[in-house]
Amino acid sequence: DAVQDRMFQHLNSGPTDLFFEEIKEMLRQITEYYTYTDELPLSEDPDNPPDPDIDLHVIRFLQLMCEGHFEKNQDIMREQPNNATTVNLLEPFVALLSATSKRPCRSSTKAANAISATILEVIQGPCVENQNMFALNTELCEIQNRILRSTPKRDCIADEDDEVKKCILEISEALVEGQVKPSVIFDRILSVLDFQVLESIIKGEFDSGGDDDVGDDDDELSEIVMEALVLLQMFTDYARLPPTNVNDLKMLELIIEELPKDITSKMGDAIFSVEVVWTGVLQRRFFPQ
Repeated sequence: DAVQDRMFQHLNSGPTDLFFEEIKEMLRQITEYYTYTDELPLSEDPDNPPDPDIDLHVIRFLQLMCEGHFEKNQDIMREQPNNATTVNLLEPFVALLSATSKRPCRSSTKAANAISATILEVIQGPCVENQNMFALNTELCEIQNRILRSTPKRDCIADEDDEVKKCILEISEALVEGQVKPSVIFDRILSVLDFQVLESIIKGEFDSGGDDDVGDDDDELSEIVMEALVLLQMFTDYARLPPTNVNDLKMLELIIEELPKDITSKMGDAIFSVEVVWTGVLQRRFFPQ
């Protein structure tokens, strides 16, 4: 925290316009690499991942600035009130995630894993203004659908793709963290998120290995399935709150009813909830075991 606070104090003292402009330019260059490079590097050797001809360390640097839900650095990613001009880095984050989702390969997966982890870190806590920006003023929700629908192509490895999908599900959870009904963010995601894809992930239909996605050797639910179940439970719980949206509730409950019995029988052990008071309102929070 001391290092992060020192970074914030320096970046917030102004003028630091050039720093944020340079970060934005570096993100633009990475995005252009994944958008316009004719042949992205490929490698089908699981132990020898491709080496993109572009430096991704800046993405990790930005993630570490916000690690542990450090809200002051989360906010400064969006706006710098003490600078003459403000640079919103959240939009370049989404642009890069979009670019990687349109060029499926292991190289794109590597960058998608990095930028999705950073997006998650600048939301969790939650950082309310970043929740609003991502959910209401970018195409992040639509891009999440594209990623969740994707299947392994070219040299992609299913397990690596699943890591990105798991993070995408966690981003959806972070976007609604601390939100109370009525919530425009909950409503926005409910209207955009393809819950049939969520159902397919839980059933394992997108797993190239067949039924292995439903459970591992110990007959437990995989991490991506548990995150999908958590998200489904969160939205079902929200839909049940008054005023009840009957159509949303029916859709979500129907999906739960159609899940295989071997999955629903494990949900009680795999998913748990706690009640917390947030901003004076009692809420239920769901977590994977």
